[in-house]
Amino acid sequence: MKHLLPRILCFTFALAAFFASGALAQEHGEHGEHKEGGGDYDHAAMHGSTEDQQAVRATVDALFDAMRAADGSGVTGVFAEDARLMTAMNRDGKPMVNNTPIDRFAASVGSAAAGALDERIWNVMVHVNGNLATAWVPYAFYHNEKFSHCGVNAMQLVKAEGGWKILQLTDTRQREGCDIPEDVGKM
Repeated sequence: MKHLLPRILCFTFALAAFFASGALAQEHGEHGEHKEGGGDYDHAAMHGSTEDQQAVRATVDALFDAMRAADGSGVTGVFAEDARLMTAMNRDGKPMVNNTPIDRFAASVGSAAAGALDERIWNVMVHVNGNLATAWVPYAFYHNEKFSHCGVNAMQLVKAEGGWKILQLTDTRQREGCDIPEDVGKM
């Protein structure tokens, strides 16, 4: 697995360049939905099969379902071995990345009351190529039904023998400037 990390990081940077290049804006509409029509657009080449997209989405949903259920082992079960959980943030005006061990995160989830941790998601975009997938997941997080913060989860998933597993999840967090759809905020 360690020898794959440089290749995965290379892909991550290539994917970031793709998003930054405006290709995403050409493919998706203003709110992340797919544009209709559009010439030579090959949906399967950009997103993978419908079956793979649904399986990736099921893994994403399983993470947040486990959080709501305060199921620490359910959280652990959606992550690949050696997975990373990162937060891209600013501290004292300087950008930094914070790493949280998966086992510590799962223990924290497992010690919460059922229903206390509610991460609500919308406009999930999934791209699949072979055994690699990426999911862009806007979210709003509620603790004990009170809004805490919002941001985006950028997930990389790999297809394993047991199904799709999260290899890396990097999130952003903010308390202001959140553009939460009305129906998500009222869940």
